[in-house]
Amino acid sequence: MVDQERWRSLGEIVYLSGGKLVGKTRLQKTVYLLQEMGIDLGYDFDYHFYGPYSEEIDDDVKWAKYFQVLKTRDEPGNHAIPYTVFEIGATAVTHSEELRDDRTKAALSTLAHHGAVVLELAATLRYLQRNGYERNAEEELRLRKQSKASPERVVEAKQLLAELRITA
Repeated sequence: MVDQERWRSLGEIVYLSGGKLVGKTRLQKTVYLLQEMGIDLGYDFDYHFYGPYSEEIDDDVKWAKYFQVLKTRDEPGNHAIPYTVFEIGATAVTHSEELRDDRTKAALSTLAHHGAVVLELAATLRYLQRNGYERNAEEELRLRKQSKASPERVVEAKQLLAELRITA
């Protein structure tokens, strides 16, 4: 069964992010971090190469596209690896009270000011903290994401979690 509220919430997130959100990783991590803030969007996450990942989001993007809540286009990225641009579709966006509150709007604004790699690191750090690495999440993060987890980026990821008021 398709959860209409769930896929409509993806459209709302893109709408509140200025009508455009760039990258599947950014969408996944945005939803994950909003849920970690206590906003129940109904997604389950597992660990994946890029950190917390929900296959349900990918499925719901298809439904949101079908009902024209979202539209997507692929653009060429670094090393010819394409990335996806999510934009608000032609149909009206629901006006979820939970997503329209000031705290959520501020969180989406904060997330927009950080690069996708920092979002990935912040979401992964939080995921590790909640899934068996409470005492050594940062060390595990550095092991799993050696090429991305520079000291500066890890500090920025931790600052992002603090700004979002997500604590271990």
